[in-house]
Amino acid sequence: MAELIPLNNFRLLLKPLESGSNVLYQETTNNVDTIILSLHLANKTETIKRVTVKLQNDNFTTTLIKNAPVPPEDAINPFAGRVVLEFGNSLIVETDTSGSIDSSLSILENANE
Repeated sequence: MAELIPLNNFRLLLKPLESGSNVLYQETTNNVDTIILSLHLANKTETIKRVTVKLQNDNFTTTLIKNAPVPPEDAINPFAGRVVLEFGNSLIVETDTSGSIDSSLSILENANE
């Protein structure tokens, strides 16, 4: 039996990023769409770090922002607006240094039933 979620479910997902590709969120439930409300990427170091943010589905990957600089001891929010993820879509953030960037992803999961 499938897990039932409320019609609207707000979530905050926190994750330190590793070197390489980090899947921050992947929509794996049919009949649920996810709205990304915000993504904050915080640089915990004293040097500029760079991040790339991508959206991916089964057939295509699109880069939203490439090699964006994250100032030392500061944060960026790479989204100018909202982004919708459907079944099979993923949000991916790439960085080259493990432990230097923390992510906080705020989402709204919306059940379609």
